[in-house]
Amino acid sequence: MTFIGGTGFANDGDIWLSHTDSTGRFQPAARVNDDGPGSSQFQPWVSVDPSDGKVVVSFYDARNHDPVNGQMQMFVGESTDGGDTFLNRQVTTDPPTGMNSSPNNARRDQSQDYGDFSVSLARDGVDFVTFTGTPESTNFFTGAVTYGAPTPFFLAVGAQTPIAPTITVTSPNGEERLAVGQLVTVRWISSRVQGNVRVELSRDGGNNWEPVFDNTPNDGFEQWTVTGPQTFQARIRVSSVSDPSVFDVSNEDFEIITPTVTVDGPTGSDVWPVGFVRRITWHTDQLDGPVQVLLSRDGGVNWESIIDSTDNDGIEDWLVTGPGTDQAQIRVQGVDVPAFGDSPSFQIADADLTLSAPNGGEVVNIGDNITVSWDSAAMTGQVALELSLNDGTTWEPLLTNPPGQFDAVDVGVGSVQWTVATKSGAGSDKARIRVRSLGMGLQDESDDSFTIVAPEPQIQVLSPSGGSVNIGATQSVTWQSKAVSGTVSVFVSRNGGSTWTTVSSKQKNTGSLTWKVSGPATNTALVRVCADKNSNCKGDSQKPFSIAAVVPPPPPAPTLTLTSPNGGESLKIGTPTTIRWTYTGLAVTTKVKIELSRNNGKAWQLVNSAAPNTGSATWKVTGAASTQCLVKITSTSNASATAKSRANFTIKK
Repeated sequence: MTFIGGTGFANDGDIWLSHTDSTGRFQPAARVNDDGPGSSQFQPWVSVDPSDGKVVVSFYDARNHDPVNGQMQMFVGESTDGGDTFLNRQVTTDPPTGMNSSPNNARRDQSQDYGDFSVSLARDGVDFVTFTGTPESTNFFTGAVTYGAPTPFFLAVGAQTPIAPTITVTSPNGEERLAVGQLVTVRWISSRVQGNVRVELSRDGGNNWEPVFDNTPNDGFEQWTVTGPQTFQARIRVSSVSDPSVFDVSNEDFEIITPTVTVDGPTGSDVWPVGFVRRITWHTDQLDGPVQVLLSRDGGVNWESIIDSTDNDGIEDWLVTGPGTDQAQIRVQGVDVPAFGDSPSFQIADADLTLSAPNGGEVVNIGDNITVSWDSAAMTGQVALELSLNDGTTWEPLLTNPPGQFDAVDVGVGSVQWTVATKSGAGSDKARIRVRSLGMGLQDESDDSFTIVAPEPQIQVLSPSGGSVNIGATQSVTWQSKAVSGTVSVFVSRNGGSTWTTVSSKQKNTGSLTWKVSGPATNTALVRVCADKNSNCKGDSQKPFSIAAVVPPPPPAPTLTLTSPNGGESLKIGTPTTIRWTYTGLAVTTKVKIELSRNNGKAWQLVNSAAPNTGSATWKVTGAASTQCLVKITSTSNASATAKSRANFTIKK
């Protein structure tokens, strides 16, 4: 219900609206016009848009002119909250058109009335307003304005002025981005258009047109499934079938695109395990908005949604669900745009990991080369292989050389060759093997125990064996062992094994030891290597060997070497000269005999019978003169130590 009220009804009347609640009781009235005091509003008309419930009130308003209602304009108040609040919009232009005595709205005589000819109609988002000019005029004026549009349009109708038919395209009207296959609504507004309309599409900015709907009811909208090819210059044209000159075209170009979706994962070789998270990946081109992810278990015949809507970021993790199938496919499609891509067929299966050998009852020896094998389904990643010697109470990695070879093995390998070994070197009749997934939480072990047999421990001494070694020399003791754990000690016997003395105790069982041979000497020596944890496990030299005392070599023979005069000198009789020599093997305290020959060694005369062995002696040269002189020195304690000049020298007067 609308009514007029205010402090000054004649010159300051306001439009009010009141409505009932669900019990039929009227609620407090809401003021429709939103101007200040001092101007009048009157002649309201109420309409409700059945498409969205918008309440529209049309009324005359003098707010922009004089307070005595000399010039009026048409306003509408729009409410989107059921009539509790209103937004005012001016329908007619300023200066107003079509009011009072002429369309230019000249000032009217105050004694005249406007008449009861204001009507409004709200429908499908458009306000239609019809109002009169003056009582003496036969003209009516009709305005139509879309909700929220800034500028309405008007037509004058009456006996003398018919209104021309119009069509206005409202959507798509420019800059939209539509995808091939997308269902969109083409919308238009028409006035006084008789009969059906034609909807057409241009892909080149309006130069050429193709039919979309050749003949469709003029009801203001039509659902259209966008077709290709793509273009960036699309426009829609709506025209009257009966009068093609009545038409309108989209104000600006819009786009028609062909978006694509490519699923990158899963691939055709993938097997995805039920109950585990796997990553779906994809990439798109020209696809805006979110995507939906679907699953088919029958090669694409039927689809189920697994992710209704997610960001188009190319990645989505999915907890794989059963039942299993070898015809699974993933589809990624636009939520708002009908573009999609499918993965190749892949497999969904229950994950399984089963140890197949050794699986119980086998008997293997330490050192044997055996096959450890397992079966897997829908498994990825790596597995670790472990050994228990106590029926699964504790586990340790399988011993390998080099270490750690079976700590991480690709699950798809299915088997490895293992040289049987235990940390302690001992066997067990409660042995089990376990295969354990490193990333999927699955494992399996031997169904029953098998037996690992440890060989009898053995030590064999390789050297020394026969031959002879000297006291004080360095000798390498070497041995080889089997099934020996812990350290060993090394002993030597000098009486063929009757008694033993320690060479090295608690030696690491490396197979070799460097021994500095000690006395006393013997011809019946043996070396023994013994396991410290098992005194019965020992090995001796295969043959006795000799330990010999070292006999020092004889000292070198003493020598004398004459250095001067040594040939070529010329000595003058009566002149002192120095005879020089070097020596080895002779003490400085010994004496040497010095002799002189004047005939090239045929005869010798004594110069000094006991000169100290200091390496030099002074001699006063004596006659007679000769060119065949030689000097000879001889040790008085060892006559074999003697030397003479290498060549003749001269004694002259």
